Amino acid sequence: MGSSSLGDLHFLCFQHHGEMLAKTTEPVVYACQKPGCLVHYENTRGYFLDTTDPVTLKQEILPRVSCPTDGQPMYLAEVQPERRNFRLWKCPKCGATLTNEESTVGRKMGAGDPLS
Repeated sequence: MGSSSLGDLHFLCFQHHGEMLAKTTEPVVYACQKPGCLVHYENTRGYFLDTTDPVTLKQEILPRVSCPTDGQPMYLAEVQPERRNFRLWKCPKCGATLTNEESTVGRKMGAGDPLS
């Protein structure tokens, strides 16, 4: 698999499953479009919350799914409403994919449904 162009990628908010849009360019930071949502993604950090509130940061569990090929933080690329627990994670660098159904590795790394 080759490297992916960031313009071809569709980052989903792990809480709301809506597409995130680029908020800044250097580095590219994606933000959830839902009003009040603090979820952001940056390809070297992975998912993070745009807040300094220690209570919020302590309460929220962020998914930490790493690419098995290059260790890069993966992003949520697809959910399927008919299969509530299905999650497809993708690597922004090499394009590798991982689902939480493939093995228990994804679930151990936080690839499951954070809302269930």
